[in-house]
Amino acid sequence: TMTLSSFYFIHLFYQFLIFKKLIIFIKLLILFSFPLLLLARSSLLMLLLSCVFVYLFSINKIKMKSLITLFLLGVFVLYLFGLMGNIRETANSLFMTIAEPSEKFEQTNIPTEFMWPYIYIASPVAILQYNMSIPVQYELDKLIIGSMVPDIISKRTELYDEIQNMELLVSWLNVGTQYVTAYRYFGLLGMYIIF
Repeated sequence: TMTLSSFYFIHLFYQFLIFKKLIIFIKLLILFSFPLLLLARSSLLMLLLSCVFVYLFSINKIKMKSLITLFLLGVFVLYLFGLMGNIRETANSLFMTIAEPSEKFEQTNIPTEFMWPYIYIASPVAILQYNMSIPVQYELDKLIIGSMVPDIISKRTELYDEIQNMELLVSWLNVGTQYVTAYRYFGLLGMYIIF
């Protein structure tokens, strides 16, 4: 149902851009309220990012005013993402303790809410970099099952249990890029293959 409602939201947004009717806007607000009330930050970001792309594809010329507005809106959305993380976590100091920001960051006036998006954006790349320091195993079958075959199929193979997706830097950051498994089992060539 989440996929259908996301599609419907994006479709309604496009309709709103064309017709600018109040009833469409009200439907958008209703659909947007569900992930907002659930504090489903990833769903909200996907919806907003999709709307940005629909907007950019719907206009003929991208004006400087539009770019500045999108930039400011992006900064605001990142701040809200961190604010929702703080509300959801209920212990901002715990997150900041675990995230271990540098003294330089703590001395700046950057709101701590920006630490959440930073961690979410930077940690998958850091996990990929960390896994690139581990020797490559060069096993084509594990590359295919672990990186190319959809999970609904690969989970049902005998080989799936042998595949180690990635080594983690810390246990609470457990998302890597799609290239981690490809690199572990076929190096840079594996990353190029699945690109």
